[in-house]
Amino acid sequence: MAIADVVAAFLMPDLVFVPTELRTLRFRGDLIAQTGTVSVIGLILLLTIKSDLPRKKFFFWAVTFGGVLVFSLARTSYLILLAFLILAVLKRPPIPVLRKVATLALLTVPFAADSLITALNAQRKVEDILTISGRLELWTHLIETTLAKGPWFGLGYAAASRIYGPEINPELGTAHSAFVEIYAGGGLVSLVAFLLIWAVLGWAILKLYLSRPGKTGFAIVGLFCASLFLNAVGGELQAEPTGVCFWCVVAAVVYLPFENLSPIAATLRSPLLTTAAQRPQES
Repeated sequence: MAIADVVAAFLMPDLVFVPTELRTLRFRGDLIAQTGTVSVIGLILLLTIKSDLPRKKFFFWAVTFGGVLVFSLARTSYLILLAFLILAVLKRPPIPVLRKVATLALLTVPFAADSLITALNAQRKVEDILTISGRLELWTHLIETTLAKGPWFGLGYAAASRIYGPEINPELGTAHSAFVEIYAGGGLVSLVAFLLIWAVLGWAILKLYLSRPGKTGFAIVGLFCASLFLNAVGGELQAEPTGVCFWCVVAAVVYLPFENLSPIAATLRSPLLTTAAQRPQES
């Protein structure tokens, strides 16, 4: 999808470029795939599961995903990558490429931060950071409307994107937060169920992270962080990269045995597999 965005940038720029708040063009990829989302997910997978690729292939994908991420001007994706690298430095997973890249990147950030922030501010409004690009006003409106009209069971599927969201800003389209979208659509009942899923996932991911996971395990940790950030401030749980990322993390936590994810957790298994192993064999 990242390559499709790059190709479209040259052949069909209207599909991937949108005007920014400062009337410059931003490489966002709305009509193909969100550039910030696919690039940061790609980098996480490249630095973990695919870190043993041949040098030329690794360099090609690193330049591709890195270039798409830089030109996406997606501040949320920048934060996701930074958080992922910090987690790698703190836990030092048994992935040599990731350890080297994370250490080098974090050592470079203090020296390059000023130039990077200046370049970003030249393309996007600094004031929008405080309002999360207008999302705070949208979220406030949707929450207040839901509280007034249907606090327990919500206002119906797509209520945020099709009915009440456009009242504030027709260009925003969705609630720009899976949490707000679910609350507006399904009320407190649905939101509590959604939060419980996140709580269970978070606990499983924390245990996995503390066990110093291997390639697959640390990839799941990184994808969980990406999914959490993206769903909080812009993603959806439908057929888009953010939603696919979330449900892949759910499936991995449920079905993969921990012994495949962490060298240290060799005796731990997922609850599903443990239950299956304990069932008596039929005669």
